[in-house]
Amino acid sequence: MAAIAFDPLEYTHQLEASGVPREQAEVHAKAMTAMFLHNFDALVTKDYLDSRFNEFETRIVGEMDRRFAELISSIDKRFGDVDRRFGAVDARFAEMEASIDARFAELEANMDKRFAEMEASTDKRFVDLALEMDRRFAQVDVRFERMDGRFNLLYWMQGITLVCVVIPLIHRLLG
Repeated sequence: MAAIAFDPLEYTHQLEASGVPREQAEVHAKAMTAMFLHNFDALVTKDYLDSRFNEFETRIVGEMDRRFAELISSIDKRFGDVDRRFGAVDARFAEMEASIDARFAELEANMDKRFAEMEASTDKRFVDLALEMDRRFAQVDVRFERMDGRFNLLYWMQGITLVCVVIPLIHRLLG
């Protein structure tokens, strides 16, 4: 601790200089000296407070470190328990995934079979439809051939009408 200096004589002189009678100044100085001596042990300095705060801080930090270490140990133990539990859950998920994969493979095989059946049925229908269309187009071709013959006949008739009727009329009008 730092030393505190109190000079009772200097204190008495200062009181006298401010107008306090000598006897009263001496009584004040004695009272102050007694008070300093009596309370000197209870006097706290900045250095003392600093050392006490450092001790307190060291104790608190140590206690906090101990508690954090306990907490981390407890958390690590709990995470270990959780990891073990998740191992069992992972195994269950693997079993479920294998079961689901098998079911999807079975569904895919069924769907492939059904698509093959539908494709064969559709191909047969298209072949039947193509044959029917070919038959009908052949009938249309026959009809067009008949019409073509009739158009030829009409062209000939128009030509003969033109030669026999129209040309003599034009010849007469111009002639």
